[in-house]
Amino acid sequence: MKITIQNVWKTKSIEADNGKLRELKLLSDINIEFCGSCIQAILGPSGSGKTTLLRLINKLDSPDKGHILIDDVPINSIPPRQLRKDIGMVFQVPALFRGTIFNNLSFGPILYKKEFNTEQAKRLLKIVGLNDIDLSRDIDSLSVGQQQRISFARSLANEPRVLLLDEPTSALDPSAANNLLDLIKKINKEMGVSIILVSHIMEHAQRIADFICLLVEGRIVENGTASSFFKQPQTGIAQKFIRGEL
Repeated sequence: MKITIQNVWKTKSIEADNGKLRELKLLSDINIEFCGSCIQAILGPSGSGKTTLLRLINKLDSPDKGHILIDDVPINSIPPRQLRKDIGMVFQVPALFRGTIFNNLSFGPILYKKEFNTEQAKRLLKIVGLNDIDLSRDIDSLSVGQQQRISFARSLANEPRVLLLDEPTSALDPSAANNLLDLIKKINKEMGVSIILVSHIMEHAQRIADFICLLVEGRIVENGTASSFFKQPQTGIAQKFIRGEL
């Protein structure tokens, strides 16, 4: 799947100290293409527009200017339900429903009127490393790390072509975070699902990403292979980010 972002701008209105509204630029003149079965990391300091960009790709928000194309088709002409089947999203905090693991895993297939049974659910749990867990367990009884894996499994139940990951490791301890990074790489390599990963943790991107896009203050500062980004950053801003000075 090819995702093309052309000249995209996004602002939001905020209240200034004098009580008047002013426009805050979230993204400015974004031009980038995501394609191929790879892991693309979007890095940048907090407030740089990373999550905003993911939300635009999944049509959770709309740009003020510019165009977003999915396989050369304007995103606005694609029904949201179809878009979110092809492009799944896993949030920073696991966004699960009250109820059992099976209830959560079966939600997407039921929505799309597809057959889904316990054997299919167990296969998904095996993929995310929870094959010993009971499908009847309540979501609230799981650890945060387990809940995040269920979030991945629920997205995979829709057989997406792309997964958007918004800081998926930020709520996890280092061991659980590393295990989740291994899972992301497994999903990409073994299932051929393209990954677009937002993170502010440079080491996580360095461990699994094929390509890096650096966003700073809503603008793309650098975009290229992960190896070149970390070994020979082309801009002073990227060099400062790698040194932890941003």
